[in-house]
Amino acid sequence: MSEDLVDRLRRLGLSKGARNLRPAKPPAINDRSLATIHRGAVSLEQYFPGGRLEQSGNGACFVLDHVYPMTHVHGSSQIASLLIHEPGLAGVYCGDKRLAQLNFRNFVFLDTETTGLAGAGTLAFMVGIAFFETSGTNEVLVVRQFFLRDHADEAAMLQFLNEILTERGGLITFNGNTFDLNILESRYLINRMRAPLRRLPHIDLLQFARRLWRLRFGSVALGNLERELLEIRRTEEDVPGWQIPTIYNDYLRTRDAREIARVFYHNEIDMLSMVTLTDRLLGLIGQSHGQVHPIDRYSLGKWQADLG
Repeated sequence: MSEDLVDRLRRLGLSKGARNLRPAKPPAINDRSLATIHRGAVSLEQYFPGGRLEQSGNGACFVLDHVYPMTHVHGSSQIASLLIHEPGLAGVYCGDKRLAQLNFRNFVFLDTETTGLAGAGTLAFMVGIAFFETSGTNEVLVVRQFFLRDHADEAAMLQFLNEILTERGGLITFNGNTFDLNILESRYLINRMRAPLRRLPHIDLLQFARRLWRLRFGSVALGNLERELLEIRRTEEDVPGWQIPTIYNDYLRTRDAREIARVFYHNEIDMLSMVTLTDRLLGLIGQSHGQVHPIDRYSLGKWQADLG
């Protein structure tokens, strides 16, 4: 493109790339623009009394917090035990030296629930995050869930997520590199917003699980690791992942929170299990756990040999 044409376009207010795009104006919505609530349906506020509707310049979305004391035990680990470890130990294996400058109090765990597995139309209708926070004189783990009552809530959810991520130093996901982050980045782009995700040092737990436990367990899906490694048993409140898109579509149609509550539970346990799994894998690679399965020890040694 000639410099003359570039100058003319710039004078008209056009620029190359998405850096200067303003966020899309959220559609005007009110209670009537949401689907009619069926008689007998239970609303989100009724089912989750601690939930709240958070307002932003881009609209609003439903937010639910679960607060856990550091003494809370999930599976085989106490939440506080994660803070014994240094993230820099994981950085040796995922090749990110920035992790050595951080501690887990400055990390965000992230997991999404989506309307599908891939494609431009896939929507993250729920984003769960977990982070350590000081509450009064006590330290706690907060599991926060952002939920879209309607597709129009998306811009507000992305803004709230952005605000939290810009205050944190690192990110932990389970398969985030190939799934969660890609979906969220596409949604930020569609909403003409900057995605803060890739700038953060990132520990993808699936990468570690494949190297450390595939030889022993075969499947390293989070659910299988919960049963075989972490001693976690979900209740009947849980829902299989393949049912989640259908449950959300049913919620959009009926506005009944009773079934969607199972998705909230599923996402909450995912977040807690990632905390426990992070503690377990760092205990293994740091050789701080007293008893290590010989196959796990072999898998770790093989990974170390591959890294030289």
